Amino acid sequence: MFPYLNISKLIFRLFYSDGKKGLTVIHKGIPENEVRDGDIYLTLLRSVLMLSSDGRTGPAIPVPDAQELRRYEFRYSIYPHKGDWREASSYKHAFEFNCNLDAVQLRKGEKLPFKRSFLKIEPENVVLAALKKAEDGDE
Repeated sequence: MFPYLNISKLIFRLFYSDGKKGLTVIHKGIPENEVRDGDIYLTLLRSVLMLSSDGRTGPAIPVPDAQELRRYEFRYSIYPHKGDWREASSYKHAFEFNCNLDAVQLRKGEKLPFKRSFLKIEPENVVLAALKKAEDGDE
């Protein structure tokens, strides 16, 4: 049995809905945000020069690598939708945004059918997180 996992906090933390329409902000990275006076504030990174810099809560420890002085790329997706995040399946859009696509190169002249599937997952709110081929056969 897998432990309960709060998906909304892992892959999207910001969603708004008035019951008829909504907006979900999907992230790759730090899931911190704040909405204030109609503006959205996103935390892109956290940076410090010194741990316990006042010396009262512990010894002052320099951490120059924690200053995050390097180039970054931030990825967010804004998903407008009807209804709330559950009705709009925001969690599925967030998984799709956070999971990279695996590409396969075919031999020259080889073609695959447009649509092919060996697995059907039901109900709609179930998400497949992993699939492993049997080690002792092709079944």
